[in-house]
Order: sequence, then C-alpha cells, then structure tokens
Amino acid sequence: MGARVLASMAVGLLSALGGGSCGHVCNILCPPQIGLDIGVINDLTGEPLCDATVYLIEGSHSHQLEGGCRHYGAYAQPGTYSVRAEREGFVSKTVSNVRVVTEENECCSLLKTVHLDIRLSPAQ
Repeated sequence: MGARVLASMAVGLLSALGGGSCGHVCNILCPPQIGLDIGVINDLTGEPLCDATVYLIEGSHSHQLEGGCRHYGAYAQPGTYSVRAEREGFVSKTVSNVRVVTEENECCSLLKTVHLDIRLSPAQ
C-alpha cells in the first residue's frame, strides 16, 4: 500500500479517535522519496548496462549517481534535470528536461517517481 493511502487512512483514524495531529503520522508515513529511477540499456540487445555511469545535471552542477543496474536520484527534490549516461564502447547520451514533480496529500508532498530507461548504441 502506498504512503499516500496510508497517510490518508492514518489521518482519518486520528480524527475519528478525536486526537492526535497530522504531524505525528506524517513523520512516519512520509519517508525520503526517490524522484528518478534510471536504467541504462544496450540499444542493440535490450540488456541492461549495469556498469554504466549516470550523471544527474542541474544547471552547471553535475552529480554522479550511485547504482548498479538501476540508478536513483533527486531525493525529495522536485525540479527539471538532464540525465547523462555513458559506458566505454557505447555512444554517450543526455536526456534533457526530465521533470520531477510533487503531489500533495493531507500530510506531505510526495514525489512522483520518474522511471527513465536510457538506450545507448554501441560505438562504431
């Protein structure tokens, strides 16, 4: 069950019991969130490139994301990013204007995770 549904149920239960505040429930039900879930794929075979390097770019700042077959970034940070994937033997690729947005509920702003697969072509 998602955090959004749990938060709504918990707030309703507290109200029905006549006590408590949303803040207590929200601290438990609004954990750190992932804005970007990125995979890098071999465009020729469709196989994941688990040893690819992925960078999250915001303006003039670049940050290498940790990961294996999936890379995660933009923790609790809505915004517009570029994502660059590279691996030796493949043509690097940058995807621009990747938007991470939030959705409000009774307690907190929840990130809507963007799932992105970047397909790299083998170098000639």
